Amino acid sequence: LTTSADNPSAAGITLDYETGYTGIGTTTPSISALTVASTTGAQLSLSAGAGFAQWVQRNAGGNLYFATTTVAGTATTSTSALSIIGSTGNVGIGTAAPASPLHILRTTNDASIKLETEDSEFKIEAVYDNGSGIGRLDIVDLVQDRRISLEGRDDLAGFQIRSPGDNLYFSGADTAAENPSLSITGEGVGVGTTSPYARFSIHAYEDTYVDT
Repeated sequence: LTTSADNPSAAGITLDYETGYTGIGTTTPSISALTVASTTGAQLSLSAGAGFAQWVQRNAGGNLYFATTTVAGTATTSTSALSIIGSTGNVGIGTAAPASPLHILRTTNDASIKLETEDSEFKIEAVYDNGSGIGRLDIVDLVQDRRISLEGRDDLAGFQIRSPGDNLYFSGADTAAENPSLSITGEGVGVGTTSPYARFSIHAYEDTYVDT
């Protein structure tokens, strides 16, 4: 049974008695009990009543998008709030074209990622300021009063902390991995070397060492 306001053969609401499937916008409902089809707009809209934006869902080309509409419900927002790309499985928040398994895009200067315990004792926060071009990553333990904060600017090299094995290396972002500025190993602390010869070693120039 297919119903349509103007054209009996057009896709309005279709009931398939053999399968029990229902179709909206399609004369061939399949796969699930309810199939909603549209090639020009959202297939599903959730409304909380007058005065509120609607949430809409759309399958476009095999990709899944969630977005909000204007309060009037006449158009969707320009950016998808949540996108899942069928061909790659990439998930985008704030972007319709995620380039990695999880891609979060913010157009404001508040935190892009924030992980926080209920009592706010521990948090991880990533922030990028579009105006100043400064990005910052904070890892904070408020109970033990410990903090790791890394900050970089678009026009300057950043800073990196690496921990290969039991060693800890500090260096600039553009420094070769084998030449960290500061290294802490089981043998000691090295400046300009990953192989301190004593508890504290400074490798100032080639073949020049100061050990203590």
